[in-house]
Amino acid sequence: KSPTLKNERPTASHFNMGFLEEIRNSTMIFLHGIEKQNLGGELQTDGLIDISQTQLIFSTLPLVFLAMLSWYVDLELTSPIIVGCIRTFVQLSILGLILNPIFGWGVTYWWVVIGYVFFMVVLASNEAASRSQYSFPGMNICVLAAMVVSVGIVAIFAFGMVVQANPPWDPQYVIPICGMLLGNCVSGVSVALDIALTNLVEQRREVELLLSFGASIYEASFRLMKDAVRSGTMPQLNSMAIIGLVSIPGMMTGQILGGAPVTAAP
Repeated sequence: KSPTLKNERPTASHFNMGFLEEIRNSTMIFLHGIEKQNLGGELQTDGLIDISQTQLIFSTLPLVFLAMLSWYVDLELTSPIIVGCIRTFVQLSILGLILNPIFGWGVTYWWVVIGYVFFMVVLASNEAASRSQYSFPGMNICVLAAMVVSVGIVAIFAFGMVVQANPPWDPQYVIPICGMLLGNCVSGVSVALDIALTNLVEQRREVELLLSFGASIYEASFRLMKDAVRSGTMPQLNSMAIIGLVSIPGMMTGQILGGAPVTAAP
């Protein structure tokens, strides 16, 4: 932006010139990356590494080692590790077959995209609820309602105010972004729910004592719920603190590995 003196009030021209200058610089950087990316209008994929199925199977050796270590020290994590590894391979293998027709029909029929997103929410809520050591009647419905509300509000804001796709339900944007939101929700909700129920069960006497002295349900359980919420949000806060310095966002990583310029990937 244009420099201004301390006693000089910035006018609208200062802001306009600075804004136009930022647009010009960003456009030049983007076009420079496109020139490197395209030769004759084709994406350059010469530097991409083709990973075979044998190499993918070989990449599971660390998980096999962890499963054996869990069995040796009796951590009771051997079965979840093996089942999770198998599910990952199977689900990713059929993902392309499922998304291909959805991406084709979803541009015209909005209910196809909404239906698949709701299907994702149901699976995510069931997975988050199943991770808790304790349960209560109607827990799955409560988790489902919480995910629908939270993801729905964020998605409406993102697609209505930020992305502004045309059409608004474009599956190219809605499905991947909702998938990332649900992935974060499963992690946070499962941790917070497990800690909240564990605290209520293990510290039941404290809650009943506070209730007997006239405290409301909110007052009696506030400290326990506060610890659960803090624990559930801690992984995301830690990720936000190091993003861009240590870790790279998933979408940016995919674009870089796909051959997009680093300046355009963010």
